[in-house]
Amino acid sequence: MSTDEKKPRRRSVKQRQQKEQKEQKRRPTRSRRKIPQEEPKKEEAKEKKKEQTQIKLSSPVFASVKARLHEVNKVRIGKGFSLAEIAKVGLSASLARKLGLYVDPRRKSSHEENIRILNSALRKITS
Repeated sequence: MSTDEKKPRRRSVKQRQQKEQKEQKRRPTRSRRKIPQEEPKKEEAKEKKKEQTQIKLSSPVFASVKARLHEVNKVRIGKGFSLAEIAKVGLSASLARKLGLYVDPRRKSSHEENIRILNSALRKITS
């Protein structure tokens, strides 16, 4: 046997027990909180919520915006209805989004034509 190799150290029974106790103290303990057996998954909960608010329009409804381009007033399709238009109809922005309406919070103006479009869309949903 060469001098580089070490013999395994023989330990007494008491020393082995002490070593095992130290190792057990180092091991992480499990938390004692109770885990519910059947917890609904997040995806299932999201699907149920979608089914509850599944009152959407069959075709998208767009807002009209008056844009001034080279001294000419031009009516074009906007990115969504303004918050003022949605409030005049009696909806909140979050409910309008759930119904499938586009909301543009940057717009400050309120056009009567858009309010008429929103009212007709709401009639289609409720009927």
